[in-house]
Amino acid sequence: MFFRTSASSSVWLVVAALLGAAAVAILGGCSQNTSSTQASVYQDPPEMTATYDSLESLAANTGKTLGFEDYESVYKHFMSQYPNSTPLHRDWQSTLDAFNRSDEKVEMYKKLHEDNPESAMYAYLYGRVLPDGQDREMFKQAIELDPDYFWGNFGYAIVSLRSNPVDTAEGIKYLEKALEADMTYPSVYTQLININEERGNLDAALEYAKGYARTSPESYRPIEAQVDLLNRLNRADEAEKLLLDFANAHEDNGGVRTRLVEYYKSKDNLAEALKWQYQVVKISRDPDAALVDVAKLHLAMNQADSALWYLNEAAGRGYADFRRVANNPELAAVKEVEGFDKLMTTLKTNAEAARDQRLAGFLENAAANRTEAIDGKLNEVAPTFAFKNLEGKTVALEDLRGSVVVIDFWATWCGPCRMTMPVLQEFVDRAPANVEFLSLNVWEDDQSKVQPFIQDFGYSFNVLYGDNQVASDYGVTGIPTMVVIDPQGKLQYRHVGYDPHLDQILLWQTEHLLKQSGGTQAKL
Repeated sequence: MFFRTSASSSVWLVVAALLGAAAVAILGGCSQNTSSTQASVYQDPPEMTATYDSLESLAANTGKTLGFEDYESVYKHFMSQYPNSTPLHRDWQSTLDAFNRSDEKVEMYKKLHEDNPESAMYAYLYGRVLPDGQDREMFKQAIELDPDYFWGNFGYAIVSLRSNPVDTAEGIKYLEKALEADMTYPSVYTQLININEERGNLDAALEYAKGYARTSPESYRPIEAQVDLLNRLNRADEAEKLLLDFANAHEDNGGVRTRLVEYYKSKDNLAEALKWQYQVVKISRDPDAALVDVAKLHLAMNQADSALWYLNEAAGRGYADFRRVANNPELAAVKEVEGFDKLMTTLKTNAEAARDQRLAGFLENAAANRTEAIDGKLNEVAPTFAFKNLEGKTVALEDLRGSVVVIDFWATWCGPCRMTMPVLQEFVDRAPANVEFLSLNVWEDDQSKVQPFIQDFGYSFNVLYGDNQVASDYGVTGIPTMVVIDPQGKLQYRHVGYDPHLDQILLWQTEHLLKQSGGTQAKL
């Protein structure tokens, strides 16, 4: 029977109608054993695809945001249909976390393990919900119960690589055992690439990168991994050919085209770089920003008039980042071209219109939203720190006592951080005196990327080179995280993730804290 007879049967009637007879037929033919040592291309298990389709269809046709009960009904149905699906249980564990039901998750998998002591899967799944250190023994137990169980080997490998001290030999051993069980899972290859690259075994890393590419033939990431390794092995011609072959076979992939632009720029072949940048514009989700990069290339080729033309083209389509155009050193030469001032006027007009549109609905209920923004102060002691900024000057939080301090924890690789930074720049531009804004770079794999990124976008932030310890001290578990510290050094507000209204919220909060301390009011 496809649907359970339970209190949630009404949900399943909706899902049944949405999936239709064809979907039911597909689900009825799915095997519970989804891994294959013979396959090379990774595919989501069919039960996972069916689960996601059910949830999406339920949300679309009921017109509501799904609650925990909806997710629970869908997942429990498919877990009953596919009792041996580790991926389905792993996903359910993540869903429990998303709904802040971690305690329930631990109790559920503890009981499943106790009720099924001979099950390698439940030993592994119980290990996943245990704290660091305790998980290792459960993964080991899973391997003892079933030496060929992919997830047991993979889990044990990962905890070995994260242990203190790191047990790299054990990590490699069990990653290779995981590969023997299932050659299709991409994460095994990425782990082995990283290990061998760190050890200087570049040829071995390259072979694993090729395996990674076989699991994910439509993805650019394994191509990028191979290209980086080939360049380190002084095999640049092979790297270029690999990029070109992938680009020609994947006409809608912007990542490989952007890499080709950078590659030909590094070779001073600007004409070839420009050819690929034109293609980036055609397929980019943000073609206006891609046009700015076209302008940069024309300037590098001493074609300032063409650069201005493309910037005007971007502005005419709504591009609004006047700071980037005004402050990016690669665009400096365009300022000398007649018509630049008119371009800047258009960009600033676009920026004001974009901000008004972004905040319009929020400010319709300004009084209520302001009250919500300033209520619920945390009143926590803000940990002190001192870091150097881009100019090499040491900035200490203690020295800013008496001012309201807003701190943004971010990294260049973080997409939501990049989305948030223009909004934070709007705040900085309108913030009152006695407010200090610190852009604190953390979790960065290579801090040499920080200054070029800030220069590229023309941000006026006081950027500090932070470290992972300060992120931990502030309880940062995801970035971007923004905190607001009052003049007495107390952390009063915290924001996590992208919020299109953040500039206005920060203005209200800093205004409120300044009023309380007799400081300057913010500008609305």
